[in-house]
Amino acid sequence: TKANNGIMLKGFEDSRYVLNDGLMREYFSNLISKAANKDYSDKIAPYFSTVLSNLSVTDALFLQNFRDGKRLIPAIAIAKIRFVDTHDSVSFSDYMQDIILEYNDDSKPTLKEHSEQIDTLESLGILKRSYGVYNESEKDDLIKMKQLVDSMDLKQKLNGKFNINLNSANNHIFITKHQYDNYKFIYGSLELINLGKSFSRIVLL
Repeated sequence: TKANNGIMLKGFEDSRYVLNDGLMREYFSNLISKAANKDYSDKIAPYFSTVLSNLSVTDALFLQNFRDGKRLIPAIAIAKIRFVDTHDSVSFSDYMQDIILEYNDDSKPTLKEHSEQIDTLESLGILKRSYGVYNESEKDDLIKMKQLVDSMDLKQKLNGKFNINLNSANNHIFITKHQYDNYKFIYGSLELINLGKSFSRIVLL
């Protein structure tokens, strides 16, 4: 259709700026090829190319968490850790948030923060994060995440200055006047909204 021809042209134009990255080339290639397919004439919007042109390589890589082969995963488990000073009358607390479960090269589960990527994708209308709720499909991953957090012996490190190694490549160091003495694991869900599902079916699958 004429509209999809416009999407193809926009996709070609936007893709010029990311041709040095293989994953971004793959995403744009999927968008352009499906725009040329009449079976997708009512499933693609020009905004999809705009979304892709606003993604960093790291954002694009993060989207892979919603793909399992040729199957789209509509939601994944997310969590944050709240550090608490129970002796503080104003109940001061800090957070490490937007943590998801990932697997390293030897298939061992690990935890990693993705606030920047989630902020970007949420601002583009692709997904939303919700804390205090979860889907049944995320329960097993949340249990694994809680077990990993509990295994870190965080209480022994909550003394104003403490290390938390969520990502083996990055030690997070907090220095604060507050003598944190406890922490709480807060579960949540990271979901693709309807626009995000439509977008992801086009570029991911």
